[in-house]
Amino acid sequence: MSNDDTQFEGEKNVLIEKGALDKFILINLKANPNQLLDIVNGRVG
Repeated sequence: MSNDDTQFEGEKNVLIEKGALDKFILINLKANPNQLLDIVNGRVG
């Protein structure tokens, strides 16, 4: 497991406790420079 994999574990655990893990969105602008625009425009897959 890399540092990237563990960076948001605390946040993910809180979302799991609240039953809201489906609300977690990992942003990776290197892989998809338009990801934020896609999210704002409702094109989340």
